[in-house]
Amino acid sequence: MFGTVLGEPDLPMQVAVLVAGVVLVGTPHGGLDHRAGREVLTPSFGAAWPLPFAGAYIGAAAAMVALWCALPVVGLALFLALSWAHFGEANSHGAWLVVERFARGGIPIVAPALAHPGDIDMIFGWMAGTDGAALATILRGPAAWAWVPALVAYLTRTALTRASASLESAALTAVAVALSPLLSFTLFFCLVHAPRAMIEAGRETGESPLHLLRNAAPLSFAAAAMAAAGYTLLVDGATPEVAAVRTVFIWLAALTVPHMLLTSIAARARQGRRRP
Repeated sequence: MFGTVLGEPDLPMQVAVLVAGVVLVGTPHGGLDHRAGREVLTPSFGAAWPLPFAGAYIGAAAAMVALWCALPVVGLALFLALSWAHFGEANSHGAWLVVERFARGGIPIVAPALAHPGDIDMIFGWMAGTDGAALATILRGPAAWAWVPALVAYLTRTALTRASASLESAALTAVAVALSPLLSFTLFFCLVHAPRAMIEAGRETGESPLHLLRNAAPLSFAAAAMAAAGYTLLVDGATPEVAAVRTVFIWLAALTVPHMLLTSIAARARQGRRRP
């Protein structure tokens, strides 16, 4: 259970690392969403684009929170599916695109469920009640039956042609197996997913990391304030650790929906402009 693998810290410390890492390191890449919103909405709304952006962004996030509160299992299942798809998009390309995205996206989701069933059952129980363990069973069953062959095929195919991507995926899988779920997710989200998104943003515009962080600061602070408000509601009747874990993942789910929609729409718009 928590804190028993590789001399890991106990649960309160792991939760503290999760919260600090996600808020301070992981949030800024989503804090750039207003740039995608401006890109998508300016052609239709001109200088008034912040109004529809704020309305749509807050509305999508609120809808996800409402769904999770009303139907926690459905909310958690949707969050897992969206995260799987979103994580798989990064650094994936080539003829085996679907297989690659499926394999890469499932690493931080399926590997912990297989390696740490007790911890995942407990975490899912915190987030979705007693029925949350049913989702963990699906991850260890049908989802794993499809994901493991896909991962093996992807690693085998890319070992010679894209060695760095293959080694990265193998290392991430090993981390997900070796470390507790909270720590492995924190490392993946804060040291791989979020920095890669920031690097891509800087590559597209030529901006420095400091300039990107300044641009991300307003939305990042607003998101952190939303998380703090959510924690004050969830801590009632729960231990601080359980309330913090629930807050982090419901908060991430709320931000993931508009973040994925915006980045997808903006990417398609850019592709359309590049076509002759």
